[in-house]
Amino acid sequence: MTPRASVRPAEASDLAGLEALEEACFSEPWSGALLASCLEAPHLLVRVIPDEQLPLAASAVAQCVGPDEAELLRICCHPDRRRRGHAQHLLKELVGELTARSVRRLFLEVRRGNGAALALYRNVFDFEIVGERTRYYPDGTDALVLRRIL
Repeated sequence: MTPRASVRPAEASDLAGLEALEEACFSEPWSGALLASCLEAPHLLVRVIPDEQLPLAASAVAQCVGPDEAELLRICCHPDRRRRGHAQHLLKELVGELTARSVRRLFLEVRRGNGAALALYRNVFDFEIVGERTRYYPDGTDALVLRRIL
């Protein structure tokens, strides 16, 4: 993991960097308008890792959906910054912040075939598979539903 990687709340000035990450990481990227609304929503935690050569190295969005439950909506690392521990660092910081907010359960969906993400969630963070969403993604791919008790 890059020792200088610091996680911080996203700001309005990060919007272009968030859009660039979405474009680089997802086949169905979130729009700038949606990302801007995320920055203003009090129930959403948008966290980023800045980078000296890119606007942002990585980002994550989590949603508090009740007094003790949250969902990880997005986590991504710029393709040129992968395999440096950024996703693990982001998730660790988010878990700590959610725990401090008395969140007890964290859920997420992940593509069934995303081996790297599944390894991170299951092997590093002890998420367990608790369900499946058939044809969840626009391309018809199934999603696995994972949960971690915090």
